[in-house]
Amino acid sequence: DANTPAAGGRFSGAGLAHFYHELGSGRILDPEIVSDVTSLLVHDLGLSALQGATSTVAAHSTKDRSKDKEGEELDADQRTCLGCGYQLIRFDKDAGGAPSAFGHAGVGGSIGFYHKPTGISVGLMLNKADGGKDITIRIMKVFADHFMI
Repeated sequence: DANTPAAGGRFSGAGLAHFYHELGSGRILDPEIVSDVTSLLVHDLGLSALQGATSTVAAHSTKDRSKDKEGEELDADQRTCLGCGYQLIRFDKDAGGAPSAFGHAGVGGSIGFYHKPTGISVGLMLNKADGGKDITIRIMKVFADHFMI
């Protein structure tokens, strides 16, 4: 039996953070494999809000604008970035560069990720399934501000 993030897993925030720390630290998979599966494969504009928050970057650029499913304008930094099985997560300081974290955001706003430059992992489990990505983005911004990432 296994509880797998993004596949209906049941665990605490601490357990989710521990999973991503072990994965990002190369204790579950070889670091070369982790690097490969967390490399950018796709920018996707077609994902719905329930499929997770992958960017804390605010819309600021008028170049390369697109619209999401709800008709809201997105710039290149706000598109959902996907690796091979993981969402690639951008923070404000990543704008224009490669995403610095990988993980997965779930329905209702829960998220787990590993921030590669700092080696910090986060597991956030919300008590309600209606939290949505807005609350997750606000919490991720607090995390980013605290750790200056």
